[in-house]
Amino acid sequence: MKITKQIILTLLFNLATFAGEKPLVDQIAIDVKKVTREFSFTNKESAFYYGETHSRNKSSWQGLNVMAREFFEDYLIFSETSIIPKMDTRSAIVYPYQLQRFYKNGAVETVTLLDSMPVLIIEVNFQVSSQLKFFTLFSDFRKKSDFEFDYKDEVLLIARKNHLKRTSAADYPVWVGVAINSPANIYDEEYHIERDFSPAGIISNEKNTQFTIAIAVGDTKEQTGSMLKHTLANSTALIEKRKDRMENLLKETMIITNNQQFNKALMWAKLSLDALIMNQITKGIFAGLPWFNNYWGRDSFISLAGATLVTGNFEEAKKILTSFAAYQETDRRNTNYGRIPNIITTTHKSYNTADGTPRFVISALDYFKYSGDKKFVKDIFPVIQRSIDGTLKYHSDKDYFLVHGDEETWMDAVGLAGPWTPRGNRANDIQALWYKQLLTASEFAKILGKKEISKKWLKIAGVLRQNFNKKFLNPEGDFIYDHIRADGTIDLQNRPNQIFCAEIIYDTVRAKVLTNVCDKLTYLYGVASLSPEDANFHPYHQHLPYYVKDAAYHNGTVWTWLSGELISELCKFGKQDAAYLLTDNLTYQILDRGAVGTISELIDAVPRLGEFEPHLSGTFSQAWSLAEFIRNIYQDYLGIKTDYLNKRIVNINPRLPSEFKKVSATIKLGNESFILNIKSEETTSVRIVGSGLRQPLEFNVSLNKSADSTAIVKSILKKNSDFQAYVDELGAINAEINNGLSKPVVKILAKNFIFNIVDEIKFLTTDPNQDYPVLHGPKHPLLKNSEIKKRNPDAKLLFDVTDPDGDDNGDGNYLYPKNPNFTPGIFDVTGLKVRYDDESVYFDLKFKRLTNPGWHNEYGFQLTYTAIAIDTDGIPNSGQREVGMNSNYTLEPNEAFEKIIFIGGGIRLNDSNQVTLAEYIPVDKDVSNPLGDVSSSTVEFCIPQKFIGNPSDNWRFVVLVGSQDDHGGAGIGEFRNVEKQASEWTGGGKSNKNAPNVYDVLKVSK
Repeated sequence: MKITKQIILTLLFNLATFAGEKPLVDQIAIDVKKVTREFSFTNKESAFYYGETHSRNKSSWQGLNVMAREFFEDYLIFSETSIIPKMDTRSAIVYPYQLQRFYKNGAVETVTLLDSMPVLIIEVNFQVSSQLKFFTLFSDFRKKSDFEFDYKDEVLLIARKNHLKRTSAADYPVWVGVAINSPANIYDEEYHIERDFSPAGIISNEKNTQFTIAIAVGDTKEQTGSMLKHTLANSTALIEKRKDRMENLLKETMIITNNQQFNKALMWAKLSLDALIMNQITKGIFAGLPWFNNYWGRDSFISLAGATLVTGNFEEAKKILTSFAAYQETDRRNTNYGRIPNIITTTHKSYNTADGTPRFVISALDYFKYSGDKKFVKDIFPVIQRSIDGTLKYHSDKDYFLVHGDEETWMDAVGLAGPWTPRGNRANDIQALWYKQLLTASEFAKILGKKEISKKWLKIAGVLRQNFNKKFLNPEGDFIYDHIRADGTIDLQNRPNQIFCAEIIYDTVRAKVLTNVCDKLTYLYGVASLSPEDANFHPYHQHLPYYVKDAAYHNGTVWTWLSGELISELCKFGKQDAAYLLTDNLTYQILDRGAVGTISELIDAVPRLGEFEPHLSGTFSQAWSLAEFIRNIYQDYLGIKTDYLNKRIVNINPRLPSEFKKVSATIKLGNESFILNIKSEETTSVRIVGSGLRQPLEFNVSLNKSADSTAIVKSILKKNSDFQAYVDELGAINAEINNGLSKPVVKILAKNFIFNIVDEIKFLTTDPNQDYPVLHGPKHPLLKNSEIKKRNPDAKLLFDVTDPDGDDNGDGNYLYPKNPNFTPGIFDVTGLKVRYDDESVYFDLKFKRLTNPGWHNEYGFQLTYTAIAIDTDGIPNSGQREVGMNSNYTLEPNEAFEKIIFIGGGIRLNDSNQVTLAEYIPVDKDVSNPLGDVSSSTVEFCIPQKFIGNPSDNWRFVVLVGSQDDHGGAGIGEFRNVEKQASEWTGGGKSNKNAPNVYDVLKVSK
């Protein structure tokens, strides 16, 4: 078959057919009707807006967030005196760059978060000319006196009084400004709606049918006002600029298949992932929204290929890598020497991971293979060398295994009793990554001519691989132990981490591992973090009040990013149709489930009783999940991998699922590109057009010739070259090129039989009647909100005492943690009143201040932790003196308790042996009557006497207050550590490391 101009035109036409007349970003809009869906936009710097399509914002995480701080929760629009309720939305069309709401009354609202600036534009069109009134809503304070506001040059400016200046300790903006494109004035009346509050609004002086409202966040009044004026004067151009950026990204990386739904989902995935590439302090990738709005090393490096490399965005890939490299620990005396941070936030960095550094090194080589950036190799090598030296010095054993802590793998959730999924001190995936890190470092050394170092690291890798296959495989050779404990015992839990071990295990084991992961761990919608056959399997991520989320986080919950590695391995074994079942489910989620146009972090392992689909959970948009979805398309289905190790080569080995009959793609390589066209029907044909090449490029195209052989067709293309290779019906290889630099060379290779031995792939199915041990709840009674929030104004007073304010400093020198959420006064108890009746004992705790960051509104407050020790018999030393819960506090002999109450993310009543007698665990609906109230700075609850006993005048009470630490996983929590130096999440000022982690003490005795 001769390659003609007609063929080239056909290729170009195939790429253009999706475009039509409308911009791509408009064509892929998602029309949401009836049921509300979440949506979000970022400004590519440090801001994101997160909301609901058909309702007021529901989650405390929703609203406008800048520099990891929420600035307002929601907003209200009034037409004349009537509110326009979002629940009256008839239809919401979500574009990648903005949202449009069409209301039942004919009003139309458009919401756009601008690029680069922390500015939200809201355009409103009324059916009839009306006066506009607008409020921004806040959830952290509910009194006008908590805010400072001003109206200057037709700009309403609002700030919280506890943050009126941006400082190094509170490094985030101050003012929320509101302005409209019409003469306006301040509406100086506060507004309350459910849990939200506004100290003042803005009102137009004139009636109109169209208004543009701009909301900006700034450091000063002047800066905020200036941003607003610039925005209102240039709103149309600024919105178009944002739209054009996204349109160009899609056009430059266009992939079109015969499956229109997939095409649409892929474009959404690219833009949703690009939205997470931010510039908050430095260049990086937000791990996930809403709460992982910072840079995690592990997540960034897993995401790097899909987020940047496969789409040719080499510039940002390099910036992300060098940003993390700049934070490497370089102090040889530090046990973290050579490590890359696990997390970089606006205020701190942490090195608490074993896999972040190996993944950094692997990603660095991937970047070079794609970009050919030799200067980068030279510049980054000292970082690579330190990463190896630090591991060998501080974190390796006699077998060259990388040793690490229980919580230092990606399964890192920690609770009060320690890690929920302890995997120390030698996890299988960590060894596999360390092995690859050694091979990668050896390759870097080889490129730079450092032969001895290269050989040394290669030799260590060889020993490591031998030891791994000797000690991590079961005797039958079909199962990889999840980890080896510090005492040498093996862990037999069946977890998905084994899928990351493909390159360190011997090929004879690889197929068996793949079969096990599919059969025992994988559903059609994703890979579970623990086999359902395990007694600790949690079918649902959240199942209050029986367990907190982190108990299930890595113990059954499906993680969407894990599908990526499994899809890659399935494609290697020629099982791309099975792989596509996972891809297809992710496509469905992007378009029709959860937040619009993106992939959630987690999915419940099984559907709940009476439901068809498992719940989505975790972050609503997760970077590594999106990145793996995209990477699979390029590297596995299209089979494109660029390799600059020796020379400039692109390898193309298509593994198209039968769903894809035709694929046309623009493949971007930095500032170059080529067009790839693949047809896969009875045989496979590959065509390449070098229309965007600037330099010659060598291609190796792999085609399946027969069941036991593969044809490799080599050729060199230049600008405007066109190449074609295919297998005809007789099994012959046909290849030719026009305007190329060399004739195609065909080489026939025998297939590795290992990759042909996997039979039919089977995935897990769910049994709605299956019983799971974890759903039975704890042995002790669980109290309901109606029980602990019962009130009786006629209850008899036992006592009512006060405590001086300003004494929340421990031994006199304690400091609060540095994170701004630790508002001064939240560890300062100022009073306790106890009353009782025939059934219950009532407790009213008063504090100088309480705070609610919004993470768990069902608590009503957070970050304050209280213990109330009760001596019920008055006999010295008859009870327990050690308070526990990380308080480090020992009571006096005459204060020893028989009962103790812990108050944080719930209430727990223990006896003197710290056996729990009863517990209250808040659930979502308790937000209507929560445990604490920030407006009155009180925590009020009661406990039935059948658990706590009948009070008497002889009861003695000791109240201890400190900082609550739930380790990020919800639940009752414990006392947070106080160290010598304060940090973002630990207090400071402690001179004796054994001193209590208690800031304030109140004692009551008669």
